[in-house]
Amino acid sequence: MTPALPYREVLGSVGGLRRGFTTGTAAAAACAAAARMLAEDRPLDAVEVELPGKGPFGGRRILIPVETARREGEGWTAGVRKDAGDDDDATHGLLILCRASYRDDGGDGEVSIQAGEGIGVVTRPGLPVGPGEPAINPVPRRMILAAAAPWTRPGRSLLLQISAPQGVLLARETWNPRLGIRGGVSLIGTSGVVEPKSAAAFKASIALCLRQAAAVGRTSLILTLGHVGEGFLDSLGVNPEARVVTGDHLGFALERCASAGFSRIILAGHVGKLAKVAAGIFDTHWKSGDARLETLAACAAACGARRETVRRILDLSTAEAAEEIILGEGLGETYDFLAARAAARMQEAAGAPGRDAVPETGCAVLSLTGRLLGAHPETLKGEDAWRSFR
Repeated sequence: MTPALPYREVLGSVGGLRRGFTTGTAAAAACAAAARMLAEDRPLDAVEVELPGKGPFGGRRILIPVETARREGEGWTAGVRKDAGDDDDATHGLLILCRASYRDDGGDGEVSIQAGEGIGVVTRPGLPVGPGEPAINPVPRRMILAAAAPWTRPGRSLLLQISAPQGVLLARETWNPRLGIRGGVSLIGTSGVVEPKSAAAFKASIALCLRQAAAVGRTSLILTLGHVGEGFLDSLGVNPEARVVTGDHLGFALERCASAGFSRIILAGHVGKLAKVAAGIFDTHWKSGDARLETLAACAAACGARRETVRRILDLSTAEAAEEIILGEGLGETYDFLAARAAARMQEAAGAPGRDAVPETGCAVLSLTGRLLGAHPETLKGEDAWRSFR
């Protein structure tokens, strides 16, 4: 197997800004290092981690420095400091620790994860993990288990205790309090990689991609906000050259699309982000405003939702949590209605002053796992509509 390269070499940069790795990747690296140090009874100065997903970095292995490496009684503790690259990330520089220890309890190589100081606990429904559970999302949990698996031992179980000493303080600068996550940070991330989305240089990269698409004669273009949309388009075989990742800068991209003369623009994105667009919020960063649940509730009401249903949606923490309620009540057309509203808002934003022609717009609303929930126009629900982008 080819040795892993340092993470900075693998992840590189976009628009002159460095990519970084998520809290989930940092935790997986800390756990992998602690488990290996325990098995080999020696310190490490770096550890390999495999990135998840099917995106450009999916399956790639990266080498991450180990900042803390010490024996503690019968266990070993490793610490990895998160590097979010050049992104404006509140948890950049956060030290994540893992203490690994074996238990002679007859467990046949089982791995258990415990959350300690600074790791948040979920208190409300609607998140990928249930109330009372540590805020460790499914993808980071799988990464942690996979990273620790080589260092398990027959007849013993492996305990991984994860903590973040500054997690309680830093969590106040994130959305965790609003989401009902108490006591610390979340271990999150679907790709393991942090893209530097919140900077002027990222806008320059968007503008360059749009110019290139126009230069080769493209008149139709797909915009996507991030990894959820990218995964969906990959599954349909959409040509990467026919799409542009906008991150949180959708408004900027739409203005540039208008001036570049594109006649058709399709947006594929997660329901939470699309709900913002439907409300006329084109900078989708969490600091720039939020109307996700209010917009979803209004769309559901327009499609016949009862008053009690609307109130249940408004009481949720996340847009994806509404899926069970909306589909459970037979209100699936809510997502089509949401897509139509978002498409109309996009058309307004892309209709440059003085232009006779306004671009045709469409939207595909996706779940967190990349499943198509709704679309406008209706033709986007069939694969044929995407063939021209292959």
